[in-house]
Amino acid sequence: MLESYSNDRYSGNEDIKSMRSKSEASLNADDLIQSRNVNICKQFWLLFKRNCTYLGRNSMLSFGFLLVAVIVGLLMGAVFQDIGTQTFHEVPLEGETMEDVVNKNAQIQ
Repeated sequence: MLESYSNDRYSGNEDIKSMRSKSEASLNADDLIQSRNVNICKQFWLLFKRNCTYLGRNSMLSFGFLLVAVIVGLLMGAVFQDIGTQTFHEVPLEGETMEDVVNKNAQIQ
Protein backbone atom coordinates (compact mmCIF):
# COMPACT_ATOMS: atom_id res chain seq x y z
CA MET A 1 0.00 0.00 0.00
CA LEU A 2 2.80 2.40 0.89
CA GLU A 3 4.73 1.36 -2.20
CA SER A 4 1.77 2.10 -4.47
CA TYR A 5 1.27 5.41 -2.69
CA SER A 6 4.85 6.49 -3.37
CA ASN A 7 4.68 5.37 -6.99
CA ASP A 8 1.43 7.26 -7.53
CA ARG A 9 2.80 10.31 -5.82
CA TYR A 10 5.73 10.70 -8.15
CA SER A 11 4.06 9.47 -11.33
CA GLY A 12 2.54 12.86 -12.10
CA ASN A 13 -0.77 11.30 -13.16
CA GLU A 14 -3.49 13.64 -11.87
CA ASP A 15 -6.26 11.01 -12.24
CA ILE A 16 -4.52 8.63 -9.86
CA LYS A 17 -3.88 11.44 -7.37
CA SER A 18 -7.53 12.52 -7.45
CA MET A 19 -8.74 8.93 -6.95
CA ARG A 20 -6.91 8.63 -3.67
CA SER A 21 -9.41 9.13 -0.86
CA LYS A 22 -8.96 11.09 2.35
CA SER A 23 -9.45 7.97 4.44
CA GLU A 24 -6.51 6.29 2.72
CA ALA A 25 -4.32 9.33 3.44
CA SER A 26 -5.33 9.31 7.10
CA LEU A 27 -4.65 5.58 7.29
CA ASN A 28 -1.14 6.16 6.00
CA ALA A 29 -0.60 8.94 8.53
CA ASP A 30 -1.84 6.68 11.34
CA ASP A 31 0.54 3.94 10.25
CA LEU A 32 3.44 6.37 10.27
CA ILE A 33 2.54 7.74 13.70
CA GLN A 34 2.36 4.26 15.21
CA SER A 35 5.71 3.26 13.75
CA ARG A 36 7.51 6.24 15.34
CA ASN A 37 9.43 5.65 18.54
CA VAL A 38 10.85 8.84 20.05
CA ASN A 39 11.44 8.99 23.78
CA ILE A 40 10.91 12.03 25.99
CA CYS A 41 14.64 12.72 26.38
CA LYS A 42 15.10 13.00 22.61
CA GLN A 43 12.10 15.32 22.32
CA PHE A 44 13.38 17.52 25.16
CA TRP A 45 16.86 17.66 23.65
CA LEU A 46 15.57 18.68 20.21
CA LEU A 47 13.32 21.39 21.65
CA PHE A 48 16.11 22.66 23.91
CA LYS A 49 18.53 22.75 20.97
CA ARG A 50 15.99 24.60 18.81
CA ASN A 51 15.34 27.20 21.53
CA CYS A 52 19.06 27.72 22.14
CA THR A 53 19.67 28.17 18.43
CA TYR A 54 16.86 30.71 18.23
CA LEU A 55 18.21 32.58 21.27
CA GLY A 56 21.69 32.63 19.76
CA ARG A 57 20.44 34.10 16.50
CA ASN A 58 18.24 36.75 18.11
CA SER A 59 20.37 38.78 20.50
CA MET A 60 17.56 41.13 21.58
CA LEU A 61 15.51 38.15 22.69
CA SER A 62 18.46 36.91 24.76
CA PHE A 63 18.75 40.33 26.38
CA GLY A 64 14.99 40.30 27.07
CA PHE A 65 15.13 36.90 28.77
CA LEU A 66 18.06 38.03 30.90
CA LEU A 67 16.29 41.27 31.83
CA VAL A 68 13.08 39.45 32.78
CA ALA A 69 15.03 36.98 34.94
CA VAL A 70 16.77 39.83 36.78
CA ILE A 71 13.54 41.77 37.35
CA VAL A 72 11.65 38.70 38.60
CA GLY A 73 14.54 37.86 40.93
CA LEU A 74 14.56 41.37 42.36
CA LEU A 75 10.77 41.37 42.83
CA MET A 76 10.81 38.00 44.59
CA GLY A 77 13.67 39.18 46.79
CA ALA A 78 11.71 42.27 47.74
CA VAL A 79 8.53 40.34 48.49
CA PHE A 80 10.18 37.61 50.56
CA GLN A 81 12.83 39.76 52.27
CA ASP A 82 13.42 38.74 55.91
CA ILE A 83 10.65 36.17 55.81
CA GLY A 84 12.70 33.72 57.88
CA THR A 85 13.13 36.15 60.76
CA GLN A 86 9.46 37.07 61.19
CA THR A 87 7.21 35.44 63.76
CA PHE A 88 3.79 34.47 62.56
CA HIS A 89 0.83 34.69 64.86
CA GLU A 90 -1.97 32.22 64.82
CA VAL A 91 -5.36 33.15 63.54
CA PRO A 92 -8.21 32.67 66.02
CA LEU A 93 -10.14 29.50 65.36
CA GLU A 94 -13.87 29.30 65.63
CA GLY A 95 -14.89 29.88 69.23
CA GLU A 96 -11.55 31.47 70.24
CA THR A 97 -11.02 35.11 70.95
CA MET A 98 -8.00 37.16 69.99
CA GLU A 99 -7.05 37.31 73.67
CA ASP A 100 -6.77 33.48 73.78
CA VAL A 101 -4.45 33.55 70.78
CA VAL A 102 -2.27 36.28 72.31
CA ASN A 103 -1.99 34.28 75.55
CA LYS A 104 -1.05 31.16 73.59
CA ASN A 105 1.67 33.06 71.68
CA ALA A 106 3.01 34.54 74.92
CA GLN A 107 3.37 31.06 76.40
CA ILE A 108 5.29 29.84 73.32
CA GLN A 109 7.79 32.70 73.45
